[in-house]
Amino acid sequence: MNQVTAESPAAERRTARAAWVLFAPPFAVAALQWWLATLSQKDTTPLQALRAAGASHESGVGSLMLQASGPFLWMVAVLVLTVLVARWSWRRYGGPRVIRVAAVLWVLMCAAALLAVGYAYLNRMGREAAPARTAIVIQARTQTASERSPGGAVVLARVPGLEAPQSVLLEEADAARLPAGTPVTLSLAQGRFSGLYVTDWRIEAPLATPTR
Repeated sequence: MNQVTAESPAAERRTARAAWVLFAPPFAVAALQWWLATLSQKDTTPLQALRAAGASHESGVGSLMLQASGPFLWMVAVLVLTVLVARWSWRRYGGPRVIRVAAVLWVLMCAAALLAVGYAYLNRMGREAAPARTAIVIQARTQTASERSPGGAVVLARVPGLEAPQSVLLEEADAARLPAGTPVTLSLAQGRFSGLYVTDWRIEAPLATPTR
């Protein structure tokens, strides 16, 4: 009976420590993201990042769909790899050691997420105007509005000065009006540290065919 009583405080401390390690880091990430999102609401400028799509996405009907599903596929791949490595490590080194290493990696991952959230916010808020560029549409698909994203058209386009095709959401655009070859002038802003953001756009009239 005395042994159980002596071990109970130690067990409670381990449980409390595990709970802090498990829940406190992601809570800090969510709190920072919410706070910065609240601050960002004061800036009403439409802002959509240009993202390199890679040369493999230059053609093909489903290239934009494949790009949109890329993050989910990566998440599944990382999850499967993590489970396999954890099972092997558990058998090889034992549970306590694997748990300690996993806790350290979890804290480091959440710390990286904190830095990424702060970096993205400072990069957007410190942006400067950049010269407009006329992009050529490769393909476009409709994106419906949601709580997390405005509606419009996700466009894959060739942008002068950028080697890889770029993907960007044009807010309130109609994908049906953006067939391949359509010239679209993009108003741009340069991020404080890196990247380009589209602040406005307009479809240019096609060049008139000279008549004889």
